[in-house]
Amino acid sequence: MSKKKKLAPPSYGEVCFSLRYVIPKRKLTVSVVEAKNLMAMDKSGTSDPYVKVSLIAFQKTIAKKKTRVIKETLNPFFNKTLVFDIPFDQINEVTMLITVMEWNKLRNKPIGEVVLSHDVTGSGREHWKDMFAHPQKPVVMWHQLSAPDLSKS
Repeated sequence: MSKKKKLAPPSYGEVCFSLRYVIPKRKLTVSVVEAKNLMAMDKSGTSDPYVKVSLIAFQKTIAKKKTRVIKETLNPFFNKTLVFDIPFDQINEVTMLITVMEWNKLRNKPIGEVVLSHDVTGSGREHWKDMFAHPQKPVVMWHQLSAPDLSKS
């Protein structure tokens, strides 16, 4: 009698970034540092990743920015700062979607994502709350990527 081995869920990798919100300047700063152990998306066993940051309010994308593409790696270093102008009275309406994307000549595909706001659970909520607990200081955190929502791509 053989026991069936449970398959581990796929790992999409991790991403590290900092958040900072400066109330007087109305600036939300996202500094994308690096990612590691990304899922391979190319036949060569690597990926051509970049990070897309989208701000969503009232179920509409209100702003989005991205890093440059880093070719042929599963452990990219981005070191890119993205700045968004968000009034303080609207910041609690915002959900941030951090998506690690695979660049492709024909169609870019999501590798994994992290959702942040005051009304999500897990590390996304913790990081969002820490940003407000330490005003005007960058708060750095690693996040495990989850399966991308393919309906958004």
